[in-house]
Amino acid sequence: MVSVNAGYSPHSFNDATALPRHYRAAVAARPALELAAGTDDVEAIAGAGGIAVVFDLEDSRPLDDNLDNLSMLASLGVRTLLLTYNHANRGGSGCLDSTDGGLTD
Repeated sequence: MVSVNAGYSPHSFNDATALPRHYRAAVAARPALELAAGTDDVEAIAGAGGIAVVFDLEDSRPLDDNLDNLSMLASLGVRTLLLTYNHANRGGSGCLDSTDGGLTD
């Protein structure tokens, strides 16, 4: 399985939807690659000799503070999302922040 980064801070929601669309076309052009919707797909694709592909976001900032945007990203193949990454956002502190404020309420 390959997880392809499809967005991170400071990407916007528009960026985070454009990248998976671009990557989906690249996956479709390569017969050995196949998008996986879940773990059953990953196992089936690997069992058939293929390479399962999913997309991830390295920060929740591309959601543009709207959790409803998750469904669109999921429909494009995003399967994992980190709440924060390098810098603080509404989810919490990032790994490069000088002060660890933890997660937000």
